[in-house]
Amino acid sequence: MTSAEIRARAASLVGLAVLCVAVFVVSAQATTFKVLYSLPGANESSPQGTLILDAAGNIYGTALSNGSCLGVVFELNSAGQQVALHCVGGETLFETLLRDSLGNLYGTTYGNGTYADGTIFELDISGKVTVLHNFKGPPVDGKTPGAGLIRDAAGNLYGTTIFGGSQGNGTVFKLAANGHESVLHSFSGTPGGQFPWGGLVRDESGNLYGTTAFGGTHANGMVFKLSRAGKPTTLYSFTGEKDGLRPVSGLVRDSAGNLYGTTAGGGTGKCRGGCGTVFKIDTKGNTLTLYRFAGGRDGQEPIGGLVMDTSGNLYGTTAGNTTISRSFRDVSSGGEARSGVNAFGTVFKLDTKGRETVLHRFTGKNDGKYPYAGLAMDAAGNLYGTAVDGGANGCGTVFRVTP
Repeated sequence: MTSAEIRARAASLVGLAVLCVAVFVVSAQATTFKVLYSLPGANESSPQGTLILDAAGNIYGTALSNGSCLGVVFELNSAGQQVALHCVGGETLFETLLRDSLGNLYGTTYGNGTYADGTIFELDISGKVTVLHNFKGPPVDGKTPGAGLIRDAAGNLYGTTIFGGSQGNGTVFKLAANGHESVLHSFSGTPGGQFPWGGLVRDESGNLYGTTAFGGTHANGMVFKLSRAGKPTTLYSFTGEKDGLRPVSGLVRDSAGNLYGTTAGGGTGKCRGGCGTVFKIDTKGNTLTLYRFAGGRDGQEPIGGLVMDTSGNLYGTTAGNTTISRSFRDVSSGGEARSGVNAFGTVFKLDTKGRETVLHRFTGKNDGKYPYAGLAMDAAGNLYGTAVDGGANGCGTVFRVTP
């Protein structure tokens, strides 16, 4: 699947819903923003996966590349200087890396591979890339992994594919430590879930949790649980109204077992179809909308995931008035006038009382524009993220925010 095809499909995941509500927006104080790295272009551009950090403060991420390479893994030191750049041989548009205790990196490519349906790869500490699995596509396997991986104590890897499986609606898969891949669940569409775009979280008992961008009772996306035995449970189906729709990112799980996530659309606000939400699902299955974006100074379209600090505050990004969302609305609803205040995206904080603070508003210039991915947090509480466009070279940025 080509980059253009994936972007066309991504367009259908951003937008929709209605209404207006009071929001609490707090101006950021004593917050610093710094561009650590502007991607140079050509062989390294448009970083769209969430970054990861090691104990020394080195930063790892993925980006697109021209030519035969298509996708790269980059490493920066804590000062933002590039340490290494590795070609992984397949497009890595949305993917987030996983790092083991030895420093090996694991990730997915949404295209290429033996069957052109995506791969799982390992990048070891020597720089060697090994393809661990080639996805075969439907009906026996998944197709187009659009998120990163998680790993259990035994070394097994788990993830999702957007498409494929027995009914073509996406899968949850396991890659055992011995290299054997198996489909744990194939999504069935509405009401059973369709197109799991985000990654997974795992609890102490081995249950997996995630989201699907479509499907569920109302076909507007859902949150699911998959038991260790492979039994699926729908925890919540979005109605597409005030509660949101199109949860395209994964979930955050706190120590009590509560789940937190975002929807790209729905809620309320100035955006036609709603500007997106932040939600919580408690351990009893109760769902609460923590915040509805208004599309003004507070941002719009949170398509990246969340990160939580030790006090329970949530941090994330809003993508802004992106080319993807504009093209979708032009086709599906005749276009629309959007708020220009946060056309290029924001970094935000949501405290435990539901009050939002905008930590940074992107100007679309040297600071970057369109932060699609979520944020990484270091031990000191600094936040790290990427913007897919803008920057000194117009090819995206890696940035740090100190709240």
